[in-house]
Amino acid sequence: MKRNHMMLFIGAALIALLMGSCDTLFTNQFQTLGLGQVSYQMIQDAVAGGTGAIIAQSGLEEGGISPSFLAAATATEDTADEVKAVLQATVNNPAAPPEEKQAAQVLIIEIELEMNGGNDLIDNIVGAIGTIDFNNFSLSNSSDLASLLSSLFPAKGAKVLPEGWDQAQIAAVLDGIANSEGRFSDLAQFLVAGNYSVPGIDAARLAQVGTIANILSRIGHATYPTIGAALADLIDDVTGFAGPGTFPYDTYIQVPSSLMDDIKADPELRSLFGAAGLLDLLDSLGA
Repeated sequence: MKRNHMMLFIGAALIALLMGSCDTLFTNQFQTLGLGQVSYQMIQDAVAGGTGAIIAQSGLEEGGISPSFLAAATATEDTADEVKAVLQATVNNPAAPPEEKQAAQVLIIEIELEMNGGNDLIDNIVGAIGTIDFNNFSLSNSSDLASLLSSLFPAKGAKVLPEGWDQAQIAAVLDGIANSEGRFSDLAQFLVAGNYSVPGIDAARLAQVGTIANILSRIGHATYPTIGAALADLIDDVTGFAGPGTFPYDTYIQVPSSLMDDIKADPELRSLFGAAGLLDLLDSLGA
């Protein structure tokens, strides 16, 4: 297996390791205790009340994002846009306290992941990567990669897309995650400035998703307009590839040989991993 391709799979394995070692996306205490049941009207009232009211409804300050908040905040595209606009104004406000910026940026990230189907993809990565026998996995065998890629895109429940996946939808989801890399960079700065002061922020989860976004943002796609378009085309073509020879991955994507070194040295990722208490794990990558 070429080293650059191996770097991509090592990155995927890192994500699986991290996601398997941490809690699930949302704290279950809200459902267990029957608290934080946020309605659509409560979201509308919170939007009118500003970022503080939205944060209060989200549950972040009590230990985690309430599932009912996320459901209500993403009930429609218009609702999600209204909530994000208020939160973004706080992110952009130089005078806003770092802890408020932290909470606002986290909520924007989670709302966008819920809306574009990113959560569906991310939640499937652990199970999919866990099925790989890296000792026997071969890029020369297109069925190996085809099986892996297919498992990442099962029937989905994204708010803005119909059931099932087509190539354009896969590209949109991957681009959405890749394009969120800047949000994670900003969040890392807010975490440093505010000393990670919001108790409900799951820094481990954010480090995981930030790693995915970072990896996607570093993969080359010279003949395609976006990394999502390149990977969507690769996924479509590799599933029907019958040979002869090895599938020509390099015509779709170009994985830097320095990928893991770049990930380990990335200052924003180091801040996210540090906030999660996982910096030693990041440093041990490839050791």
